[in-house]
Amino acid sequence: METYGLEVFGGSINIGNGNFAVDAAGNLYAKSGTFEGTVKADKIEGDTLKMYVMSRVDVGVYRLVIPNLSVNSIAIIVNCAVFLENNLTAGRHFRTEVWLNGSKIEETKNGTSKIGTYASLLTGGVYPAYFRYIPISANGVIELLNYHVVNNNTTKLDFVSEPLVYVARA
Repeated sequence: METYGLEVFGGSINIGNGNFAVDAAGNLYAKSGTFEGTVKADKIEGDTLKMYVMSRVDVGVYRLVIPNLSVNSIAIIVNCAVFLENNLTAGRHFRTEVWLNGSKIEETKNGTSKIGTYASLLTGGVYPAYFRYIPISANGVIELLNYHVVNNNTTKLDFVSEPLVYVARA
């Protein structure tokens, strides 16, 4: 059957028992696809990138239950900032820990990774706590624990606002 110049007015199309379908309203469903050129959309949903807000469960403790993941992913934690008073001395700092499924996987001191150089906090203000990519491969729980440390005495410290977690395919 030749379909050169095929035009369809009204109705719908269904090819392959629902593998490719377009209804009369123009809604398209396709099992998979490859596109060349530009794809334009007002909104894209799916498992490419999602953002979640961590919940505050206690002073200085934030938690996110990771939703069902169908593929290996990475989590990026952002928006972790603390407010500290003026006149901080060498014996005072803040520490943030990242836990995944009950195991500590990352720790920062004064907003820098343990691998890097610790920042000095001699003036007060809002300071960020940075985190690297965290590989995740299944459902689980991410927790942040944030502390203010003064001469080895530790107290929990809230972030300025709830941390955000971006989850993307690895």
